[in-house]
Amino acid sequence: MSTEQQPYESAVNFASWDTLFFTRNFPSIDSDRSVRHVSKILTYPMTIAGILHQNGPFTSGNGRITRQGRRSMAALHSVLHLPPGATVETAPEKPQPPFRLFLLGARAESTLPPHLWAQLTHLFPRTVFQIYFIGPEVGMPLLSAQDRVKQEYAFTEEGGWGVPSYTFNYNTQLSLTSLRAPYEEIHEQLGPFDPYTDVFFAFSPGFGFPHQPLLEKITKSGKGQVLLDQETGKPIAPEDRYSPAEIESEVPYAPPETLVQAQTSWRQPLQQILETKCPFFFTAFSPLDLQRDVSALFGTNPPSASGAPGSPVREFPDYVALPTGPIEPIEGVTDEFELVLTPGVNPFGSLKWEIAEWDVRVGVKTNWGTWGIRGKKYDVVEGR
Repeated sequence: MSTEQQPYESAVNFASWDTLFFTRNFPSIDSDRSVRHVSKILTYPMTIAGILHQNGPFTSGNGRITRQGRRSMAALHSVLHLPPGATVETAPEKPQPPFRLFLLGARAESTLPPHLWAQLTHLFPRTVFQIYFIGPEVGMPLLSAQDRVKQEYAFTEEGGWGVPSYTFNYNTQLSLTSLRAPYEEIHEQLGPFDPYTDVFFAFSPGFGFPHQPLLEKITKSGKGQVLLDQETGKPIAPEDRYSPAEIESEVPYAPPETLVQAQTSWRQPLQQILETKCPFFFTAFSPLDLQRDVSALFGTNPPSASGAPGSPVREFPDYVALPTGPIEPIEGVTDEFELVLTPGVNPFGSLKWEIAEWDVRVGVKTNWGTWGIRGKKYDVVEGR
């Protein structure tokens, strides 16, 4: 693996894994199995690099970057790259703000060795990266029982987060911070946000996947839901529920038992992030997963709506209860975002097939596809 900074006069080719390895001067990889292994662990940092780099595979020319997305990407490129026509010698020397990457719902990516994330600093040698892994399943260093007792998680102005956290400064250009907590609990601590230097990522967030209630008892009655508190057994107030808004429409919305995660665990984080106007990029592990996530946010028919019941090959068992109709509009999310990156294949998805335990005929690839959004911006028009 190359551990050298990429010279400005030596361009990186982001067309595929092979061209990336060659132009980054990686040692020769002689077997397909080794290539699959390397792509599996590098798919997370290289997916981010491919999206952010001005020479990446996603452009307006191939239709992946939208008109609104060009504005967001131009802002990011102005920080990550030298001004047009400038060189390292002629570029003005001025302090650069740290570039913050927020990885929400982090799982496997939070356990990668730091030197893999250092590939970002090699591709953007003038940028200081601060990467935040956020989520209830974030990997944390193993601590003994005594060390865990000594940990103090109270929030302080000196840098405490109020949640289990760990920060590792790899070098002067890269720091990694793990925060084991739902994003909505620490959103205010991370602000203020700047669309020029802050970007959000979520790897396989599962927006369109059915919600799996853990501590909620759901009573299905008609179109709405009644959520009961686990301790008191009393109904939860409507403003505190995750259930979708009641609206009048002739569209055959999905029944209440098929609430998806965009309506539950992701609802508040999506609302908060869209308000920042910062880009938010996602990945998916298969074409159906990509379609399912897109349909959840746009409120269109999910791919499971057209699937024939009883098909010999199913992506998930029947008991998963995938939604079979459009998702109800989500307040503060639906119609409040615009596409930055159109849904499609990610050239830096993993090349390794992962086989489903429940059906060996079903295979997926980590970060197979990618797309992105941002909060909608309203232009002021005079005379109206």
